[in-house]
Amino acid sequence: MNFLSHYYFDKNSTKPERVLGLILPDLIHQHNKTWVFKPEKNLALYSGKTLDLLEGWKRHKAIDKYFHNSPYFKSQTQIIKEKLHTAFLKSPVWAFFLAHITLELTLDSLLITENLIDVEAFYSKLDQVDRDSLVEFLNINEVSEPESFLDFYTEFLNSGYLFKYRNPAELTYPLGRICFKIWKEKFTEEEVFSLRETILDFCKENRSKFLEIYEYIEIQLKNDLNCMVKSA
Repeated sequence: MNFLSHYYFDKNSTKPERVLGLILPDLIHQHNKTWVFKPEKNLALYSGKTLDLLEGWKRHKAIDKYFHNSPYFKSQTQIIKEKLHTAFLKSPVWAFFLAHITLELTLDSLLITENLIDVEAFYSKLDQVDRDSLVEFLNINEVSEPESFLDFYTEFLNSGYLFKYRNPAELTYPLGRICFKIWKEKFTEEEVFSLRETILDFCKENRSKFLEIYEYIEIQLKNDLNCMVKSA
């Protein structure tokens, strides 16, 4: 799932570090793909705000696991892939990859357009994160030059690009940028048109039922929590 979908599950949290933890694995991957994280390796070193970051991180991993293994994910990516098939027949972009990220960004957009999350509140909470605790979290995970992440994080906050997800028709731009970074080839006009129509069709067809995937994941997370309580 993408940033805003992860945030949806803890949108009422008053702990900025917990909120950041929810999206931190993806931010780390964008910043430095060579950093390898095994947060559970040194559990005794976490406390206070670094523990909040860890809890958010673990929740992110659980959410992604349930999302990617859900019947919803499998069926919807297949539908999107089939709709894009003809337009992207000659494209080097992997069909499944494009369908995957299209689904994730479109779900984020639907959360905004259906007034289920407040993007401004999301950014506000992230801006309140204690930077020293963030660096400490990175140090615990033994990455090289952890302070380098702070500039990247500031840039992410200042860009505010998630506000652009309010208009699903404009999702073709970030999708194009993501694919260009990998395949170094821009979408053609035909590809952009097909992608935009597919996104708009998805929004129209799923506006009343897309929350089923969030409800499904929430049930799985509650089951996990119940199992932890019983085993404690």
